[in-house]
Amino acid sequence: MFCILTTLIYYTIMDRFTLTRRLVPHLLVNYSSHSSYSLMSGKMGGALFFSLYSRSAGIAYYDDFSENLVDDVYNHLNKSMPIGFAYGLCGIGWAIEYMLGHHLMEGDSDEILNEIDQKVMEIDPCKIIDKSFAKGLWGIFMYVLTRLESFDRGRSPLPFDKEYLSRLHTAINHNLHVENNTLQKKLRIDYERFLCGRTDYSKPLEFPDFMFQNLPHNIENPNLCPLGIERGLTGLALKNILQ
Repeated sequence: MFCILTTLIYYTIMDRFTLTRRLVPHLLVNYSSHSSYSLMSGKMGGALFFSLYSRSAGIAYYDDFSENLVDDVYNHLNKSMPIGFAYGLCGIGWAIEYMLGHHLMEGDSDEILNEIDQKVMEIDPCKIIDKSFAKGLWGIFMYVLTRLESFDRGRSPLPFDKEYLSRLHTAINHNLHVENNTLQKKLRIDYERFLCGRTDYSKPLEFPDFMFQNLPHNIENPNLCPLGIERGLTGLALKNILQ
């Protein structure tokens, strides 16, 4: 019985790696000419995948490709982009924090993300109508908390002023959303710990589960599937290498 179970686990792992390896050429070709720069549907999601895949496969070329995608995203950042997590600046900033914290890229997060932080503070959180993680208040809150808990924050000043953080705290406490209640509770607990000076800055940033919902099952023809993380091939490949 043990031998059978071990064999099944082995082939399950092999199947995941085989599937991911099959998707890589398709992702390489399509991200090279992709026109979106967001985390969930654009080049930032591709950069995140290829940086992790390079480490997993031990092939430096994919890390170079990831770096080129990040440079392209960064060069196209502008204040006309939406602010949200899935398709805007907060998702891009979150991904950069993830890559820095997991040593997938080098740099000073405060320097790299300063423009995004300033843009975030231009919007009064108490006046945000959309409360969702994808486009609204809770996605912005997740980004802000990620910045406050940044791996090197223990020796760096805060990227947001006290007035903004106070308004954000008020908005969160008055806008509990039915979407992903478990994640909401976790974020609120983490924020309370931050306010009490009990943040663990060594804790690695993790992917929220909602990023991997409704992934494709049939990929016989990859051209019929979305490219990005959201319900797409990158999300499937990314989930495979994180397991």
